[in-house]
Amino acid sequence: MVMEIENVRRRRLIEEGHYNFIVEGKPEKFATKKTHYRKWKFNYFKDGVWQSETFILFPWESAELYLAVGGYIDDKGFAHFDPDKVSGKEIEADVVHEKDWQGTPRAKLKNIKAVEEGTKKEEPEEEDNIPF
Repeated sequence: MVMEIENVRRRRLIEEGHYNFIVEGKPEKFATKKTHYRKWKFNYFKDGVWQSETFILFPWESAELYLAVGGYIDDKGFAHFDPDKVSGKEIEADVVHEKDWQGTPRAKLKNIKAVEEGTKKEEPEEEDNIPF
């Protein structure tokens, strides 16, 4: 008999605050009967170590992010962006904790902006802990 081990605790939420994130890979698109959403993966440098975080964003939460990664919103309110070209883009955003419709706390991105080429923070010198 093979024993399996599974963590049944809730996942830890990233601390609230202001972050600079680097998009990792292409955002995954998911759909249910009621809605669709994208799972975005980001890397960030905190406490001397590269860390990663995943956020789930619904369409109504994503406009600022689409603009920050080089997309645009047309006159009819549709967002246009190339998911194949977002990897490596750097954004800055505030992370806040909000409860979802079931009362479960979730980490959300607010005030999302692109980090312009000339204003990027210097990369950390140690590259030993880079997860990508």
